[in-house]
Amino acid sequence: MLLQYRSLNKMTSLFEAGMRSSNVGASVSSSSMLSPYDLRTCSTNDETKKSSCNNVLVVRSFCKTTKLDKDGPADQGYASPDDRFNDDRPTVEYAKLMPHGFGGMRHEQILQLCVEGSYSARKEAMTRNVMAKDSIGYEEAAKVVTKIIEDNRKGMWSAYLPYHFGMGISLFGAGISFPMIFDLNTVQAFNDRFVTAELPDLKDLETFLEVGSCSWSWMEPIIGQISFVLLALQFARNQALNLGVKPYGNWVTKNRADRLVAMYPQYDEIFIRWISEAASLHGPRAMK
Repeated sequence: MLLQYRSLNKMTSLFEAGMRSSNVGASVSSSSMLSPYDLRTCSTNDETKKSSCNNVLVVRSFCKTTKLDKDGPADQGYASPDDRFNDDRPTVEYAKLMPHGFGGMRHEQILQLCVEGSYSARKEAMTRNVMAKDSIGYEEAAKVVTKIIEDNRKGMWSAYLPYHFGMGISLFGAGISFPMIFDLNTVQAFNDRFVTAELPDLKDLETFLEVGSCSWSWMEPIIGQISFVLLALQFARNQALNLGVKPYGNWVTKNRADRLVAMYPQYDEIFIRWISEAASLHGPRAMK
C-alpha cells in the first residue's frame, strides 16, 4: 500500500512538472489535487475532486507517452503494459535499439559491468575517462588506453617469474613421472644411480605394469611426500586468506596498479586501478 502511495505521489509530481513546462493546466491549483488515498479511490460527488480524478487519467497518460530515454519510460515493464514487447517477445523496433557493443552502452551500464569485473567494460570506462580528461575523440582515447595497457606490463617479468618457474617444474614433473615408473631403461638407470636396489629377473619385467610394480617401491615415497607438501601448502594458503593475508598474486597485482596510477596521475585513479587489476599476468587479456 505504501508503495502505491509513493508511486502516485511520483506520478503527480511528474504530471505537475510536465504541465508547468508546457504551460498546460495552469488553472488546476495545488489545493484541488487529491491525497494519495483520494487519487486511488476517486469515488466522490465533489466537483473539485472529480476534476482531480480526471487529472489522474491525464497523469497516467502522461507517464505512458513521455519518452524519458530511447529505452522507454522507467515505469514501463512488469507493472504496466509495455509496447516494446509483444507476447513476451521484443518487437523489431525495440531490438534495433540494443547496443552493438560496449561503446553503445550508457555510463551506468558500463559502471555496473566494471563492478562485476568485466575487462572490456573497464577498458571502455577508461577510454571515456581519457576522453573527458583530455577532451579528445573516441579513436584517439582508445590509442591512449592501448598505451596504458602496454605500460601496465612493462618491467614486470621478474614478478611473473615465480609463476613461470612453478608451471615449468610442475609440467616437467608430470611428464617425467611416466618413464620413471613404467619405462624399463629409465627405471634401471635411476636404480643404478640413486637406489641400488636388487631388481627382479628380466622375465618378471616384460610388461610396463611389471616395471611399475618394481619401481613403485621407491617412487611411492617420493610422490607421496611431494603430494603431502603441496597439500600442506594449500592448507596454509587457505588459512592466510582467512586471516586477510593476500597471496603473492594479489601483492603483484596491487603493486602493478600502484605503479600505473603513479604513471598516469592525470586520470581518475579508480579507472586506472580497474583496468590494471583486471588485466591478466600473462599476455593481452581477451575480451569478455
